[in-house]
Amino acid sequence: MPPRRLVWPPSPADLERMAVAPSRFAPHPRELLDPAPFVAPGPQDMPSDERLLLDAVLADPDADGPRLAYADWCDRRGDCRGAFIRGQIAQHHHPETPTACPAVRPEWSVPLTPWSVRDIVFRRGFVEALSLTGRAFFSISDGLFRIAPIRDVRLIAVQPYTNEFARAANLARLDRLDLRGNQIGPAGVRHLAATPHLGLLTALDLSRNGLETAGVREVSAAPWRSQLHALALADNHLTAADVRTLLTDPGFATLDDLDLSDNPLGSEGAAVLAESGFLSRAKRLAICSTHLGPAGAAVLAGAVGRPEYLDLGFNALGNEGVAMLAAAPLLATVRQLALRGNRIGPTGAAALVRSDTLKSLSRLDLSVNQLDPRSVAALRERFETVAI
Repeated sequence: MPPRRLVWPPSPADLERMAVAPSRFAPHPRELLDPAPFVAPGPQDMPSDERLLLDAVLADPDADGPRLAYADWCDRRGDCRGAFIRGQIAQHHHPETPTACPAVRPEWSVPLTPWSVRDIVFRRGFVEALSLTGRAFFSISDGLFRIAPIRDVRLIAVQPYTNEFARAANLARLDRLDLRGNQIGPAGVRHLAATPHLGLLTALDLSRNGLETAGVREVSAAPWRSQLHALALADNHLTAADVRTLLTDPGFATLDDLDLSDNPLGSEGAAVLAESGFLSRAKRLAICSTHLGPAGAAVLAGAVGRPEYLDLGFNALGNEGVAMLAAAPLLATVRQLALRGNRIGPTGAAALVRSDTLKSLSRLDLSVNQLDPRSVAALRERFETVAI
């Protein structure tokens, strides 16, 4: 017998019954002494031919061939999922070309409901990304990985279970792991570093985890750091010295996407970025809210690099700092530039419009600044997309 649950808010009749029998909604003693056995959710039943096709997708998630074979099977059954798979594969390979693709149908996510997953993302026709609680991932996720080629997971409420990382074999299926906001601290990173199951990991988000200097040392000692292309360490109380520890470590040679936002780096942190050589290979760099100021802008203006995405939001750059950056060789390859919340007025906007450096720029974010209508019109005439 399942435990009786109180529906909240209780009705007037419920309140009356509770007044007479306060324990009415409590579990019966036999429910506690002889609880129903827990059965972990498993993959749904499916035809044997579909099982074989799905297993082929799971075995080689990078390949399009098994996915297209599954799409053919769907076509033979009159299932529009076939057209959806082909449409998403086409969009993946040619994102600039409009492709007719059926919309995601809610029933395609129904098999995932026993695990209470959230934030489901379909890629190339199959679920590849989702959010899941740490407890569910560590204890009952085996069946989940039998029904979808999941490669990108955000784990929530992980902190109590970090000592289980080393035993979590399903980590071996992931190339992206998002742990932001879990406050796992240096000890949690140490447990994560001990797992032998991260051989495919290329992107890791450790933002808002209370790492500080000790946590950076743990990240720098992790064996999987040598394969990372993307690392997010936002809001971890890091200093310029911590960034130096990170970027002078030869183990991070493949890293080209770094988020250091919301850390008090200052102009010294900008100098570390400029001197470390990281900017010469960086594709994406986010240093939003890092207290750069005009001094930090001056340092970056003299740096060498070829980033495609640069987030400098909320750094009090002012018109002076923006003018220096508008002429900086560092921004010659930038396609997306975020300068929101930097106290930029018409003078700074004019420097951006006149810049001979920003030839690759297609998206410019100047929201939360002090621009007049004339400046806005000039910016929108110069650049493809401007957010104000």
